[in-house]
Amino acid sequence: PHPTPLTAMDDCKHTLCLPAAVFAGPERSPSRHATHKSSSGVLADGLMVSAFDKRFDDHFGINSDLIEGALDGTLHASCASFPEKKLQPPAWGIKVSLLWKIWLYIKDDLRGYAAAHHVDRTRRHRCLVPNCFWGHALGSSVVQASDRDNSFWQMMPDMHLVVQRYVKPWTSGYTVGLSTVLNAGSIAWSQKDADLFCMASVFISHSWGEAFQDFANTLHCSLDPDTCVWVCSFALCQWSDISASLSSLEKCPFAVAMHAAKRVLVVTDKSAEALERCWVVFEAALAHHLGKVYDISLPDDSDAATWQIVGSKLEQLDVQQCRASNVRDKEEILNYIRKNSGGTSALNETVRQVAKIAMHRAKLMASA
Repeated sequence: PHPTPLTAMDDCKHTLCLPAAVFAGPERSPSRHATHKSSSGVLADGLMVSAFDKRFDDHFGINSDLIEGALDGTLHASCASFPEKKLQPPAWGIKVSLLWKIWLYIKDDLRGYAAAHHVDRTRRHRCLVPNCFWGHALGSSVVQASDRDNSFWQMMPDMHLVVQRYVKPWTSGYTVGLSTVLNAGSIAWSQKDADLFCMASVFISHSWGEAFQDFANTLHCSLDPDTCVWVCSFALCQWSDISASLSSLEKCPFAVAMHAAKRVLVVTDKSAEALERCWVVFEAALAHHLGKVYDISLPDDSDAATWQIVGSKLEQLDVQQCRASNVRDKEEILNYIRKNSGGTSALNETVRQVAKIAMHRAKLMASA
């Protein structure tokens, strides 16, 4: 069977962005369920996307029935390295083309669900209408429309929602991140070299609070489809105690992955929120320390107004004022900076200079 052809977004910032290639490969054994008749990523009722059925497999070019055998390394020679790769953060990468397919698969459900719900700081979801018919993701805390708590605001279709609604449900029962799960399914079928799918050459630094559409579109239009990127939300197992892995910032998965990567790319949107996040600022300093090429990319690199916002955020940058979803993460980062980076003032200045150079380079390339 062949997957439904993929369509590139109309707002791609480069006119040469092409539709993702249709995956062609050998015949597979049957997937877990019969295919649905509706379009990719949308169930018949339109209220929750399916996963690991025939349509899912066709869309992503995987065989979900063989994932566990691939992860165990027992399926065939191409999968033999997976037991080791599960322990190596640089091997938790995802191809840009595969990340783009994730966006295409979930986009209608993601937009629709976000429009129908409010959210609060603890990531509780409040339905906007009584008797909400939307399927609610595994583990989501849902509040009914009758609750008039004013601490809620309109939900954004951002990475927080992507992780809650898709990444965690799709990786339930596994001890690895979504990148590794999908890579295992792909290699199980194609029998291609696992390193081509797994080893990340570009470390992506970004904010979970920015629109996932902009994030996916920026990578799709800025990088080659075969580029393997390291994105924390897909690389890490979202069911594990991620904070526990940060006990040593120099040895945590983020640092190990960046050390192995060739470059670091900051992805942000018109809010430039990424520059207000502790992790993004720390990653900029770490990239400088490791001598990595450091770049910034927008959904549209020719957008002068957004670059002005980025520049303004850089002038005001102060890691002590930056935010983190986990208070413990911020404390660990600040303690590390005070002990190892010459203090917060020195780090702030380093990050400003590194980011300004990256911003200037991106603007020059956009105007060329």
